[in-house]
Amino acid sequence: MARPQLTTLTMGELDSNLLPCTDENCNSTFKDQKALNNHVNDYHKLEHVVNFKKDKDALCIKLKRSKDCLLCPYCTKSFNSFSAIRKHLNKFEGNCGTNGDSPDLLGDEKNTVSVLLPDCPLYDDSLPLPSEPSQRHSYTEAIVQGCQSMEASEDEKSKNEWIIEKLQIEPIALIEDNESPQKAEYNAFTHTTNIQRMTGKRFICHPIVPAKRKLQESSTNEILATSFAHLIHSSPLRNILLERHYFEVNHEVCQMLNTDWEHAPHIKYACAQALAGCILVNEKAGQAVLVNTLEVYCRLRSVDIHRELSNQHGSLPPPTSFYENVWPCVLSTSDGEKLTIGTQTMNALITSTIRLDIKEEPKVGPTTCTADCRSKTIKIYIDHGSWEKAVKISKNTMTRQLEQFNLTSQLRQIRSQFHHPSSYYLIRASSFLAMPFSCQPLSIFTFENHEHGNNKTNAHEKASMVASRLFKLIAHQVLSTTKPSLSKAQLNQLASQCGNGKVRDIIVNISSSLVDADDILILHNGELNNSLTQLASLLSSDIAKANKSYVIPNIQKRIKALLEE
Repeated sequence: MARPQLTTLTMGELDSNLLPCTDENCNSTFKDQKALNNHVNDYHKLEHVVNFKKDKDALCIKLKRSKDCLLCPYCTKSFNSFSAIRKHLNKFEGNCGTNGDSPDLLGDEKNTVSVLLPDCPLYDDSLPLPSEPSQRHSYTEAIVQGCQSMEASEDEKSKNEWIIEKLQIEPIALIEDNESPQKAEYNAFTHTTNIQRMTGKRFICHPIVPAKRKLQESSTNEILATSFAHLIHSSPLRNILLERHYFEVNHEVCQMLNTDWEHAPHIKYACAQALAGCILVNEKAGQAVLVNTLEVYCRLRSVDIHRELSNQHGSLPPPTSFYENVWPCVLSTSDGEKLTIGTQTMNALITSTIRLDIKEEPKVGPTTCTADCRSKTIKIYIDHGSWEKAVKISKNTMTRQLEQFNLTSQLRQIRSQFHHPSSYYLIRASSFLAMPFSCQPLSIFTFENHEHGNNKTNAHEKASMVASRLFKLIAHQVLSTTKPSLSKAQLNQLASQCGNGKVRDIIVNISSSLVDADDILILHNGELNNSLTQLASLLSSDIAKANKSYVIPNIQKRIKALLEE
């Protein structure tokens, strides 16, 4: 296709009012910046994304410019401009190779069929619109809310409704008057004649205390919530949560969480980031937890050696899951019950949570969540800040980490398979509350860095600290070199830093295996993996203790600081 005739620059004819093309091989000039930008985008931009319909299905493909041309993926035609190939694709809908519109293919090429894999979808990082304000409590729900009888039996709820009707009183909705997109609804009762007089007016609410009683605080800190907005406004962390924006899981989130990791390897980082800081809500029980830290695992052995075994009753979403192929659930394992979010391609193991409906100590560890998350209708609300970061990650196919800082903190807490490359994926993500290292669950890679008491020297260190130092050294080797290895000198130095015991014996045995070599390879070394697996097992109890004595207090201090801001 011929390129449109444009004004060209020749020696001695340069008009100072014209703008030259920024491409060094193009002599075109333009009268204004807008025309120049349109030209560069149409004729010189290296990559384009085009949307069109093929057999009534909406497709999105990526085009790359080669030798100053854009090649149609369905036929042999090439185009100089993006507008031309877009017009071509819209016209033939991807069927141009069968219309006689393209040159004949020779030899075996006539029988060749080219199938394009879909590109990773482009996601919208804007905050979804809040729910319609008309979605308020029904008559029956308002009575349950007003009586705070969410956990009562159906007979007791029916009894309350009967009493209210006999007293000729009705529930009313009190909607918070503020700028928040999530406006909480509270329910109260008054006589039917009062309702007629109150409708459309604004009121200030004050409690009326019986004369012979003192207004006593509830014997429990629990706050029963029937909606996400009510929970946010009633939570002990209200002032922190109101600074954030949340939206319920939608089709785009489900699509990202179910994207194939083999086809789009970088999407695993986006999945971890998308769920960081999300909130799980059990509306029936009035309970909610904020996901402070989580780590994600693929379901395919070829991608992730630590995948959830398919022969177990695991986290695969059932056909009746509340969201499209996304299912929060509690798994019963040999290590205890674990809070998990499962999809068709991965599962996210939640390792740290904070209850939002009651004042409770933060929980660190995969088996310590106290909220009831077994309901089939658990709702998930995504932190918009995390979603924006996830969308940005999904657009960068070169992503290999979630953050530039604290790389070892992004490694999952594993206890085996240290000889496999997938053990070193940086796919552990934390919420805005747990962004500091000190607020994240410790692992074999990070235990060495935590502050234990007032001792900040290397003297008289526990063997577990030295063991963690070894794992950190291994991680840095794998992440920074193509052939990661440990030297005999490094192993001997670590062995000298801890006293006699099992840890030292394992390190000495690894060093002793180096008879005719000065280094030992880390990856694909089954013998070294066996020794490291034993070492990781010895660390488990000390990590659990440090999570309680170090991480939990640090989370509490951070929450207190944020509430006081």
